[in-house]
Amino acid sequence: MEGLELVKKSRWILVLLGVLLVAGCPAKSVPLVEENPDLSSTAVPMVVASISPLAWIVSEIAADQVELIPLMPEGADPATWSPDAEALETLAAADLIILNSTNLERWAQRVSLPIVKTLEVARTCKDQWLRYPEVVTHSHGPEGERSYEGVDGHTWLDPELLRLAASAIKERLVRLVPEQRTLFEERLQVVDGVLAELTNRLVTITSGVDALFLEGGPYWGYPCARAGLSLRRVDLDPEGNLDARTAELLASVTGDSSPSVYLWATEPSTEFRKELWEQAQIESLVWPPAYSLGTEYSRYPEIQQKALNRLEEVLSRRSRRP
Repeated sequence: MEGLELVKKSRWILVLLGVLLVAGCPAKSVPLVEENPDLSSTAVPMVVASISPLAWIVSEIAADQVELIPLMPEGADPATWSPDAEALETLAAADLIILNSTNLERWAQRVSLPIVKTLEVARTCKDQWLRYPEVVTHSHGPEGERSYEGVDGHTWLDPELLRLAASAIKERLVRLVPEQRTLFEERLQVVDGVLAELTNRLVTITSGVDALFLEGGPYWGYPCARAGLSLRRVDLDPEGNLDARTAELLASVTGDSSPSVYLWATEPSTEFRKELWEQAQIESLVWPPAYSLGTEYSRYPEIQQKALNRLEEVLSRRSRRP
């Protein structure tokens, strides 16, 4: 018994050291302490999903055939979040770790994840990756300032690219539970239908639209590219106001173009929304990226459907105005 207790204590010490290294040494990789596999075990495979859209897909395809762990807590940002001791232990015990990748989950650069257990779904659409035109700094929200550069990692907001991710996830789930291939393939068809409908709505709603969209975050490049919408980036504080400095900033970004819609990740204040419309004729549209819904990951498609409903309403109002 003393030997067993020593092994348990040693494991927790290594996990704790991993947490300290993640927090204090961002430039180095932290090896995970993997559990010894029990080849005779009949336990349900554990699948960890880094962001909510991927957790929703796993849940819909695999149902109760796997144990699904949504990794990030509700409201966390993959650009700034780091796994704690419990999360590191979960990653070490997982049979499959699903990431979006393209460096979206920056914590994964500091933790040595086992390659054979890790799926990076954004690789399925590498030929469609977009790049930030320059280093983008986003400073609003509870987690403070963060910078984005290189490949845009927010691929899932284009439902057509998420369809590719879903297919890749199904294949890896089949490898985990091969006897459930037929079930997984049938359930994938349902997921694929939901995402195809989102794509169709996006393309239909925006067909023939000639409008300049502004974005208040690094999120909507992919859906706007899918819809053929013109998009420019300008960061506004949702709790701010349209003062002279903000008006000058908008003018510097838009130039001679007349912006029509501003995309927000969270709801702006009522007063700011009113000022943008009355003084600059800019409609406000809330379109949540919905990457960290916690245990409410199943709400992801509903959230995107509601965002498209709002987009349709905004464009309809715009078309009726002289």
